Amino acid sequence: MTRPLEPFPSVLRATIALQQGDAELASQLVSETFPGGPKTPPGDSDFVQFNRMQYLAATPALESGDLVTAWEWITAYDEWLAWSGAVLGRADGQILWARYYREARNSDEAFRHAQRARDWASEPRQPLALLAAERLLGELAIEAGRYDAAAQHLNTSLRLAGACAAPYERALTLLTLAELRLARGNHTEVATLIDEVRAICTPLDAGAALARVATLGARLDALRDSAPLYPAGLSPREVEVLRLVAAGLTNRDLAERLFLSEHTVRSHVRNILTKTQTENRTAAALFAHEHNLS
Repeated sequence: MTRPLEPFPSVLRATIALQQGDAELASQLVSETFPGGPKTPPGDSDFVQFNRMQYLAATPALESGDLVTAWEWITAYDEWLAWSGAVLGRADGQILWARYYREARNSDEAFRHAQRARDWASEPRQPLALLAAERLLGELAIEAGRYDAAAQHLNTSLRLAGACAAPYERALTLLTLAELRLARGNHTEVATLIDEVRAICTPLDAGAALARVATLGARLDALRDSAPLYPAGLSPREVEVLRLVAAGLTNRDLAERLFLSEHTVRSHVRNILTKTQTENRTAAALFAHEHNLS
């Protein structure tokens, strides 16, 4: 059941509403705060609260693909920030622009702004903004097929979420990590991550994240239904590695062929040996031949 939001200030109510998936309430609160819309000039007001509300106003516009409205609110956010002379908040503004350009299918600009967000969040250090920037860099790396880089960004984001004791932020990063595992064909790990996110978000009534969980779960089910079943619980990526191991390729050869780091290749080989209950590469190659995987 959704918790009542009336006792909280508008900016906090809007934040909770977005996390619960109630974009309509969030938009209503934004309209009450800014009757004049994004053209409202800065003035005698609680700058921090109003600037944060501008950030929240841009979020549903980005999520719905309304780039015109998103541009207006992000521009307003920047103008208020420049008027104030504040440094804190610049990282969040760069995150908004990165999300804007990502939605506009301009990956280079999205990546550039995400990197700037990480830089602004590093000095002075703002852990929550930093973990959000690292998560966004991970998302962009997944979309670009740079899975090793994505894993590094997401692991950093998870460490920051733990240091900040921020379970909701941890859940969002775990969702992105599940996307990475899905892209790599590690379906068992995806299911485990989904369960952890659900356990975090259900008590929080975090409807937006739970909707993503449902979508990701449906994608996982569809892939399970259509994907070939491999022996010993091997993933498609592990079968790909095993076939090359059986062909006599070294870890360096594998890394070059699959555009992976040697560390990742060693991890795959180790997982293959464990799952197939084989002691070395020769025995794993024999397993591949016996199961028509070579």
